[in-house]
Amino acid sequence: MFERIFAPASIDSLFSDTAMLAAMARFENGLAQAQASVGMIPDEAARAIGMACHELGDPAASDGASHDIAQGRFDPARLYPAARVAGTLAIPFLKALSESIGTRSPDAVRHLNHGASHQDLMDSALAMQCKEAGRRLQDMLERVGAAIVRLIEENQDTLLMSRHRLQPASPIYLAWKLAGWLDPLQRSRRHLRAALLDVAVLQFGGPDGTLSSQGPQTERSLAVAQRLADALGLMMPAASWHTTRDRFVRLGTELAMLCGTLGKIGQDIALLTQAEIGELHDDEAGRQGPAALLWRPQTP
Repeated sequence: MFERIFAPASIDSLFSDTAMLAAMARFENGLAQAQASVGMIPDEAARAIGMACHELGDPAASDGASHDIAQGRFDPARLYPAARVAGTLAIPFLKALSESIGTRSPDAVRHLNHGASHQDLMDSALAMQCKEAGRRLQDMLERVGAAIVRLIEENQDTLLMSRHRLQPASPIYLAWKLAGWLDPLQRSRRHLRAALLDVAVLQFGGPDGTLSSQGPQTERSLAVAQRLADALGLMMPAASWHTTRDRFVRLGTELAMLCGTLGKIGQDIALLTQAEIGELHDDEAGRQGPAALLWRPQTP
């Protein structure tokens, strides 16, 4: 219950069990189609893999998907125990996906995840989730920033008391205080955007990270990687990066900085709306989301 309080539903849903499985299916479908396009696997196999992956990513797509779910093939509760034993969700996921593909084309099963590693699957799926979550978060922050700008424009001449160590200091303009909110918020948005770009990168190197498992033809292997990246909406990496986690550490750091920035704004609002101070008030009590920043100066 508590995890749903602190995360917007639009972002929280991107990291649900269903969303994770859908992202993994998207990787496998993209890989199969890319490999078929260069003749690495048969077109028939790519079609069978694509059908199974599409149904997993969109449960309402066909009766076949409903059958898979009804049979519990992709039930997270069923996959979790096996993932715990294996140490990765990739193994039980690929087993379940193989079963689904096998009902359509038994021969296509051997072409699933061809030349890719479990790390390729999990990291690329996470990169897709983070990219979309970042896009939605940036949209929210843009609305918050626009709300603060609007308040600055409306309160150029509005005075309120500044405070030093929570004690009254001297009158200042509200616009000046609001600018103190906007400045670090804009910095956080800029740094977060850069961190998200670093995360939205394909991981695809095979077991040894060199793409050698894709075959001896380097150009063909690189073509598969590029087409896979394009299909997933991710950038091509300079090198395989599974063993270097600085991308996610940097993203986590920027998110922590953003939490501090937003927390400071929230604390200021809490202090200024105290009954004994009352310098701000909410025009619309109970409002939720970014619009909740539209607090107004209290009329003296």
